[in-house]
Amino acid sequence: MACTNLTTMWVSSKLSVSDSSSLSFRSILNPLPLPNHNSSPSRSSSVSPIQSSLRELRDRIDSVKNTQKITEAMKLVAAAKVRRAQEAVVNGRPFSETLVEVLYNINEQLQTDDIDVPLTKIRPVKKVALVVVTGDRGLCGGFNNFIIKKAEARIKELQGLGLDYTVISVGKKGNSYFLRRPYIPVDKYLEAGTLPTAKEAQAVADDVFSLFISEEVDKVELLYTKFVSLVKSEPVIHTLLPLSPKGEICDINGNCVDAAEDELFRLTTKEGKLTVERETFRTPTADFSPILQFEQDPVQILDALLPLYLNSQILRALQESLASELAARMSAMSSASDNASDLKKSLSMVYNRKRQAKITGEILEIDKDLFFFFNSFVIIADTDRIAMAKNSFKLSNPLEVRMAESTRIREKYQDRVPVIVEKAGQSDVPDIDKKKYLVPADLTVGQFVYVVRKRIKLGAEKAIFVFVKNTLPPTAALMSAIYEEHKDEDGFLYMTYSGENTFGSASANIALP
Repeated sequence: MACTNLTTMWVSSKLSVSDSSSLSFRSILNPLPLPNHNSSPSRSSSVSPIQSSLRELRDRIDSVKNTQKITEAMKLVAAAKVRRAQEAVVNGRPFSETLVEVLYNINEQLQTDDIDVPLTKIRPVKKVALVVVTGDRGLCGGFNNFIIKKAEARIKELQGLGLDYTVISVGKKGNSYFLRRPYIPVDKYLEAGTLPTAKEAQAVADDVFSLFISEEVDKVELLYTKFVSLVKSEPVIHTLLPLSPKGEICDINGNCVDAAEDELFRLTTKEGKLTVERETFRTPTADFSPILQFEQDPVQILDALLPLYLNSQILRALQESLASELAARMSAMSSASDNASDLKKSLSMVYNRKRQAKITGEILEIDKDLFFFFNSFVIIADTDRIAMAKNSFKLSNPLEVRMAESTRIREKYQDRVPVIVEKAGQSDVPDIDKKKYLVPADLTVGQFVYVVRKRIKLGAEKAIFVFVKNTLPPTAALMSAIYEEHKDEDGFLYMTYSGENTFGSASANIALP
C-alpha cells in the first residue's frame, strides 16, 4: 500500500497549550517516536559570515554615496570657478599679445639705432632659470604631474647640454615636490594664490628681473599649463627673457605658442546634469605699422613697458594654469562621480544578491524548523480511536443508509469528498458526533477555513487547517486519490479529532496503509 502524509494544524488567534489538537485519518501506528518538546534546535546568537558581509557591503555603499556627494559638490564648485578663470584668460590675451607686438616694434627701432637694452640682449647661455607654475591643490587628475614631468624633462635636457639651471617654483604642489628633492637648486618658493592678481605676478617678475639683469642667469623660461579648452590643456615652455625677436610668445625652439583660436564655453544644465556649450572664436589682435612714431624716447618707453611685459606674461601664465587646473578638477570630479555611481550600482547588486541568498537561507531554515516542529508532535492512532471514529456513526446508521448517503453526496457534489469527523477522547470542542461534513476537494485557504469552521461550529477565532503532503489545501487530484485509497466500505472518509495538547498547534504524520 502507498503511504501518504497527512498533517493537520489547529490555529488560534490566542496561542495556548489547550487550544491545539490534531485531525488524523484512520491508520496504523506511526513508526516515528514522540520527541522531547525541549529538543527544538537552538539558534546561534553569533553573527553569521553572510550578515557580516552584508554589513560591510552596506558600509561600503554608504561610503561610496558620501564620496559621490563630495565629488559632485567639488565638480559644481570647479565648474563655477573655471568660468571666471576662463574669462580672465580670454580677456587678458589681447592685451598681452598687443604689448608684445609693441615691444617688438620698439626693439626693432632700437636695434636700428644701435641702442643696447639689457632685457632684449641675447648673450651666450650658461645658466637658465626655469619658472615652474603648478597648482596649490590636488584632486585635479594629472594636472600637476604633467607640468612637473615637463620640468624634469627640461632639467635633464639642460644637464645633457652642460648648462647650469635654477628653479623658481610657483604653487604649493611644485614647492612640495622640489622641497623633497634637495639636489634640484631652487632660487625661490612662491604661491600662486586662489585667484592670481598682479601682486602675485609682480613677486615672480621682480625675482626674474633681478636674476636676468644681474646676469646670474642668461635665459628665463616659463613652464606652465596652457589652457586650450575645457577638456584639453597642454604643458608648454616658452622663453620669457630675453625678449623674443619675433614679437611673439615662443617656445625654446622659437616657435610661437600663442593660441590661434580661443574657446569660450557656457555652463548650462541638461536633464538635471551639468553640460557645456562651446563657441570658438579667434583672438582679436591690433594691426600695427612696421614703423611707429613715438613722441617720447624709445628707450624710456621700453624701460616703462618691459616691467609691464614681464608682469603681464607671468600673470597670463598664472591665469591659464589656474583655468587648466579647475578644468582638470571638474573633469576629474565628473569621472569620479561617474565611477562612484557605477561602483554603487555594482555593490548594490552584490548586496541584493547576498541579501536574497540570506533570506532564502532563513526561509529554508524556517522550513527545516517547521519540519522538525511538525514531526515533534506525532499522534499515534490506535485501533480504539479508529473504532471510535467509525462506531459512533456506524452504530446510528446501517450500511445501506450510509452508502446511499455517500453516493448521494458524491453525485450531487462531484468536487467534494464525504468526510466524517468524530471526537476521540476528551476535548473542548462541542459535540461533533454523528456529523457529516462535505470537505471541498480543491478550495482556497479562506474557503476551506470557512467551510470547516461553519460545519464544526467552532468559535470565530479558531479554525482547522488540513495539510496533505505539505499542501494547503490539498489539490482535487490529491484529495480524490486519498479518498479513493482510504475510504470506508460505506463510501465515507473518516477523520478523528484526537484532542492532543501541544504548543498551540499539532500535527500528525500518519503512514496510511
